[in-house]
Amino acid sequence: MNLRRLAFLLAAPVTLLLLMACGAESIRTQVPGLATAVPIPIPGLAVDPAPTTTPQESAVPLATPGPAAIEHAAGPKSAETQPAGGQSQVPTNVFYQQNGLILEYYWPLDEPDNLSTQETQILAYNESGETIEFKSVTISFVEGGAARAQTSGTWERFPSRVRWDRNEYISIPPSRYEGEPLRLLPGEKAKLQWYLEGVSGIDAGQSVAIDLTVVGERGTLSIKETLVRGARQTQIPPAAIPVPTQRPPATPTPASHDAPVAASESGVRWMFNGVEWSPNGEAPNCDDPFVLQTPVDMSIVTSALWPGQQRGAYVAHGGFRFDGNADNNVTVRAPVGSHLVQAAKYLESGVPQYLLFFSVPCGFFYRFDHVLEVPPELAEALKDIPPANSGDSRTSFINPPFWVDQGDVVGTAVGIPPANIFVDFGLYDVRKPNNVVPNPAWADLFASDKEFGHYGVCFFDYLPAADGEKMRSLPTGKEGATSDFCE
Repeated sequence: MNLRRLAFLLAAPVTLLLLMACGAESIRTQVPGLATAVPIPIPGLAVDPAPTTTPQESAVPLATPGPAAIEHAAGPKSAETQPAGGQSQVPTNVFYQQNGLILEYYWPLDEPDNLSTQETQILAYNESGETIEFKSVTISFVEGGAARAQTSGTWERFPSRVRWDRNEYISIPPSRYEGEPLRLLPGEKAKLQWYLEGVSGIDAGQSVAIDLTVVGERGTLSIKETLVRGARQTQIPPAAIPVPTQRPPATPTPASHDAPVAASESGVRWMFNGVEWSPNGEAPNCDDPFVLQTPVDMSIVTSALWPGQQRGAYVAHGGFRFDGNADNNVTVRAPVGSHLVQAAKYLESGVPQYLLFFSVPCGFFYRFDHVLEVPPELAEALKDIPPANSGDSRTSFINPPFWVDQGDVVGTAVGIPPANIFVDFGLYDVRKPNNVVPNPAWADLFASDKEFGHYGVCFFDYLPAADGEKMRSLPTGKEGATSDFCE
């Protein structure tokens, strides 16, 4: 009897602990927010049905990849993935996990990754033990039944799940993509980031259709998912989500008699959707006439590069030369209040060069190229762009955009030392294509530069009158005083 009593006393606490563990598991599975995303069918987009089993029942061990990774288009969800930035949170961002490939989706304004209203991204982790390649990466983002146009896309690759020292940066559609392989080695992490027409907020009826094609050693994997944000996922009827066109509704240009708004009072920026430009809000009127502050000291300019001519390639920009300078210390100033929105740092003849693009709220863009040095405040805004590589001048979007007032210094040295002292300058009226585009031969030359080439203008006409006249009278390069833009 004593032995039976002792056995009972030992067994009772163990039984109680087991009952408590089961009860805790039962409670955990009912916590709101741990449910997986429910696919919503979109016309023309095939979406796999939601899994009918729980992640615990269907998850495939990551250490044993098999053929199922090639055959199944939407794997089980997981709640055990490190969130972006390494911050602790309930991990509800995983939308795909199978055989070592883990995908997380982050919405605009997601706090863990500090995304803005214009950013959304996928984080991919390769724990499969094999090299995989993303052959197709597309998303279609919808808010309140209206497609949100994409302005650019990027692929970034990192050494591991926890490290953020980037070792690759590639533009992907809708940015200009040149066919580079998007490979992810075992143990690496990738970030696929898209910039969108800004969303209204986190409760504005948002959904995203994701379509990825991934190739591994065992074959091709097609992943198609439609995710709906938060509690809205059960409230949006499928018919309310159209197939996105990636063309935002045009914002009407204010009538010419409306009072212009000072550029410094406007946060409007212009974005290109692959077909045309449009502002992200109501654009102020441009002054009439629209006159720039000359960006350099005209007293030291020795020759002029004319815009809209063939110089190796056909280019829409021109520039200023300073052959009389003893060094490269030439100050470059913002010709008008504007946002720095795109930039690149690259190497030419082994010398780092900055390429800078600025958006003027009323509807102009301008660019400087071959800026050698920038002031500290601009250097801080540019600190996250990829490091300089030889001949690679692909631009990155600046987030957040950096505002400069007219006359602010944006460059403190230019050109390629010791003797090639110059800076390129281009001006673009993005409200409408220039009058040269209807010429088919000219348009073909700019087939790969619809973003800026079709909107180039003669910047001489926008400088103060005396400076514009001087540019027309200065010596030129071997191409001479010829231009498709300047009369």
